[in-house]
Amino acid sequence: MENAQVQVNPTHYNFLDYVGIMRWCSYYHQIAETVKLNPKTVLVVGIGDNITGKILSMQQGIEVYTYDFDQALHPDFVGNVSDIDVVLQGKKFDVVLVCQILEHLPYSHFEEVLKKLRTVGTYIIMSLPHTRVNLTLSVKLHHCNTQSLNFGLHQFWKKVKFRGQHYWEIGKGKHTKRMIRKSIEKYFSIEKSFLAFGNHDHIFYVLSS
Repeated sequence: MENAQVQVNPTHYNFLDYVGIMRWCSYYHQIAETVKLNPKTVLVVGIGDNITGKILSMQQGIEVYTYDFDQALHPDFVGNVSDIDVVLQGKKFDVVLVCQILEHLPYSHFEEVLKKLRTVGTYIIMSLPHTRVNLTLSVKLHHCNTQSLNFGLHQFWKKVKFRGQHYWEIGKGKHTKRMIRKSIEKYFSIEKSFLAFGNHDHIFYVLSS
């Protein structure tokens, strides 16, 4: 992708400013879905605060590598995600985590990047922003897991205004879940798709190539 620029300063990832309860919920799903696949190697695309990568490496003993456009974050591989096949030069990982990343590129690049991700990972765990007005009812009984019922209304009448980070989001404008799923299925089998428990603003896809 030509003329790509770093969108945020490394200080953007300061813990108290960046990590809230909802983001922790998404980290849980990133880690849990990765561990379920029992990988030996994982590539984390988009380092951010690197909490997920550190837990997978230090607590789970997985060989974790990082990929990011921002050299200030000290990734193992430096490059734009749209050039990932060229930068990795034939390397392939058991799992590639691409969470809250692809919306930072114009949607016209989405399928192109999916095609390239297929060449670098056996499984892809991807999350994307999922925008809607939510109403959630949760029930927690003693010694039982929390059960939730969620109602939501997508905001198709709104369009994402680019303010330096997101170019698009599922549920705004023309970007429907059906549209995204159709694009994904051109290159992957969707093993699982779900809204993150505790953070319905993120939708997850577990993909196999």
